[in-house]
Amino acid sequence: MPATGYLTEVTTEDGLILHGFLAPVPPPAPALLLVHGLTANFYRLPYVHLLAERAQRAGYAFLTANTRGHDIVATVYTADPDRSARLGSAYERFGACVADIGAWLGRLEEAGHDRVLLLGHSLGAAKAVHYAARTHDGRLAGVGLLSPADLSTISRREGEQFARLIGWAQGQVAAGRPRELFVPPTEEHVPMSAHTLLDLFGPEAPAHIFRFAAPQGTWPDVPDVRVPLFALLGTEGEYLEGDPRAALEAIARQARRAPSCTLRLIPGARHNYRGHEEEVVAAVMAWVADVLLP
Repeated sequence: MPATGYLTEVTTEDGLILHGFLAPVPPPAPALLLVHGLTANFYRLPYVHLLAERAQRAGYAFLTANTRGHDIVATVYTADPDRSARLGSAYERFGACVADIGAWLGRLEEAGHDRVLLLGHSLGAAKAVHYAARTHDGRLAGVGLLSPADLSTISRREGEQFARLIGWAQGQVAAGRPRELFVPPTEEHVPMSAHTLLDLFGPEAPAHIFRFAAPQGTWPDVPDVRVPLFALLGTEGEYLEGDPRAALEAIARQARRAPSCTLRLIPGARHNYRGHEEEVVAAVMAWVADVLLP
């Protein structure tokens, strides 16, 4: 039976109105909060409907939520009825995820849920780790990483052409045009502003958290997570080079302050887990039960 719930919204500390779907249960039950990845939104992940149903059936509230980086280009309303903002993944700044996730945790707390497992898919996984490490929010009971991506993989695959694009972005920012939009000539890539390109792929990119190509190096944020971690990868089509199992083990080594780190690999699954929804949800819910049940 599908999850039952309602559309909901929050206003971030900087005045943006974001939307999501809440499948409620009576408080003070724990809750799951799912954050989407690049170009996605709160309803598009293939497994989101099944995860909402299973979570609610197990007695957990479930919230799937937009960040200001939802879709590619999006008009986001603000608290001022006369003003809106052009955002979406093309214009998002990575550090703004702290305000977005914090607002959604506040929405759950208002509903009576102050113990939350934060789940993030792809770029959402980087946001989840970044939020947990930078805030040490006491409402977090754990962080789940679904298809965490090594963004340097993308730049290496693109080679010299991508290096020129980063140079263009640096030039635009230096000239005071950080929102200048690069529109790719084909549909293989998505439009992206100069400051967003640097946030994701530049030499000091704050979103470059999962550095699977340098497993022994110094990673940002992951070593500062102090709640249980869960990491899930498929064996096909993930944004990493080399063995996915080795990538999972690198996360476990880096997460040295996390009280536990549960690793799962799904053979044959791709980055978005289409066709493997049951396996993904079963793995997530097993970890949820392990973390939340006495």
